[in-house]
Amino acid sequence: MFSLSTLLQHGKKSAFPQFLRPSGAGTRSALAIPPASGSGNSAGFTLIETLAAGVVILIVLGAVFLASGYCIRSSKTTHDVAVASSAVSERLQQLQQAGWEDVTDSDSYSDQTWTDPVDKSTEFAPGLLKELTQAGSEIRTQGGIETVRISAYRPVASAVPIPTPISITRTATAVTVTSAATNLVDEKMVRIDVRLAWTDSRMGAARSVAVSGVVARK
Repeated sequence: MFSLSTLLQHGKKSAFPQFLRPSGAGTRSALAIPPASGSGNSAGFTLIETLAAGVVILIVLGAVFLASGYCIRSSKTTHDVAVASSAVSERLQQLQQAGWEDVTDSDSYSDQTWTDPVDKSTEFAPGLLKELTQAGSEIRTQGGIETVRISAYRPVASAVPIPTPISITRTATAVTVTSAATNLVDEKMVRIDVRLAWTDSRMGAARSVAVSGVVARK
């Protein structure tokens, strides 16, 4: 026990026992008080920051969608070009395998009807371009126009005048010989040019493919 005289003799607050010291007298409280919230440097997102992040996300997503759509359209265009290339190759092969007299005569590309003078019976002979190629049926729906040109092929110069080439245009509904009636049967070789043009509705552009070959008289 501490007597009053002992306390007076020391005369200092430090002489008070620990349990008698008043709270806050020369010591720091054991309980830490958290700093006030709402200061300018506080963590978290403000409304403006959230809106800015949303705008950035929308821009990125829009760019991704646009790129995806372009890739899909580009892939379909590549497919159409491959189909058109197959179509012109099929047509060239068909003409190369046809008879020489048929390929070099402009009349062979138009439908012909023959009438027998005796019994008056008729026979129909379709033109060489009457039927679509197997691959060309896909391009037809896109307004494909097929053109064929048969011209004299002379690797060596000759004094003989070059005859007029045979030009044919084929659409989805008709085959038209656009050149004057001509015959290249007397030539040794002819060149065949096949071209297919169509409009790419997805990309809004005109497309075309072409192939050429030479046929020699046998």
